[in-house]
Amino acid sequence: MVRPSPRDNVKRVFGLSLGGARSDRTCLTVIDFYQRDEKSNEKAFVVDVFEGIGQSGELDGDEALLKIVNESLMERPATLLAVDAPLTLPPCFVGCADTCEGYQKCKRPTVKWMRNQFLKARQKNRGIKGFTPYLQRPVDIYFRYQFTDKELFKDDTLGANYAPQAARMQYLKQRWLPGGSKKNNFELIEVWPKLVLFCLQKELKLTRKEATGYRNVEQGAGIREKLLETLSDRYHIFVYERDASKLLSSVPAFDSFICAFVALQYSLGRVVDFKHELNQKEILKTGWIELPNF
Repeated sequence: MVRPSPRDNVKRVFGLSLGGARSDRTCLTVIDFYQRDEKSNEKAFVVDVFEGIGQSGELDGDEALLKIVNESLMERPATLLAVDAPLTLPPCFVGCADTCEGYQKCKRPTVKWMRNQFLKARQKNRGIKGFTPYLQRPVDIYFRYQFTDKELFKDDTLGANYAPQAARMQYLKQRWLPGGSKKNNFELIEVWPKLVLFCLQKELKLTRKEATGYRNVEQGAGIREKLLETLSDRYHIFVYERDASKLLSSVPAFDSFICAFVALQYSLGRVVDFKHELNQKEILKTGWIELPNF
């Protein structure tokens, strides 16, 4: 395959599947997108898949990850990174005012919105569990009330093993956001890979098993192979054999690819424009996720 000319308009995006700081489950996918005048001529290349990012020599896991990202930025600037870890914390996590009467009576816009979402959902399902704004964000309950299948989601923002990832992401994002300690700052978006594939089920003509079973220990590799072929063909994403083998053998690597895929769609304005009762300023403060819009 012939690479597009360097004179084409090139976008670089990152997809990050974040593991624990002391593990080697962190993976990063880098995609370059060559945009031409006609959509049919668009082409994207998976440039690199970095898997098993963890402690390396004298570098701890965080510094090893930052080093890889910064080296990639030196090769070609990027403006966007999509990650599968929480970018924000629950609204009540940092505590409340002395006058707080509890989240059932809280007047803060985010907490009121969460309570209203719960009350609406309970009208349809009396057995639905309540909300906890010191563990959950608005985005967490919004999608869980819309989709009853628990297999589509990780834990809540601070649930089980998700809490260390949330805490780690708070540290990392300060190194990347505008105003952070590094010169190479870019926008960060949050992605839930499982939900992405579930929502693309009809578009990609997938069975439910194929849309939700890519993490399965026994059959996952075969499902990932079909998903990779389908996404590559449908969205003109070229994956070199060396990188394809990484994506097929590693679930975190495949998650990082899905994050990079969504980052690409986001950069092209092809994501869902959610309409909220909360204003845009509040949504940006509390955090949201991005889903492809097709």
